[in-house]
Amino acid sequence: SAPRLTLSGDNDYVEVSGPGFFSGLPVNATWRQPLGPTEADAAAEATGADSETAGATGAVGAVAARAGRVTGDIELSSRTIETLKIGLPEGAVSGTGRAQFEVTLPPGEPVAIAVSSDLAGVGLRLPQLGWRKREATAGQLSFSTVLDDTPTVEALSLDTSGLRLDGRVTLKPDGG
Repeated sequence: SAPRLTLSGDNDYVEVSGPGFFSGLPVNATWRQPLGPTEADAAAEATGADSETAGATGAVGAVAARAGRVTGDIELSSRTIETLKIGLPEGAVSGTGRAQFEVTLPPGEPVAIAVSSDLAGVGLRLPQLGWRKREATAGQLSFSTVLDDTPTVEALSLDTSGLRLDGRVTLKPDGG
């Protein structure tokens, strides 16, 4: 939700941007949807390609839908972890920072998300390891995921306060 957004566009794209809320979390975002034929469609039309190479439907003259994108930043806090059902233990995250995101909306396929943060303002705690990152300490967090039936967090990377991890996480279908 947002009280006011900016709408712009031309023959090549439509774009909506501005501050708002996602599940109650503060967000600044821009949605951009390209319009018109893809480069492959334009090339097929220019060369008179057959129906096998023309458009997503296979029909001559068909235009494949293009992936939209949402980019922006969102609050990173314990509230974010709870709201998005990420499943970290209570107290694992403190403070408030920002995370940058890019959401790819490919027509007919699962949504892909890439997230990164410098972790400024965010505290992290793993008591099982006797490890803590203070809110004043910066670091790097990044991950990507595809939102299908059972989401997986791919290319998870955390590097801060003497802890470096790289891995992958498989989530339950209902989160966590």
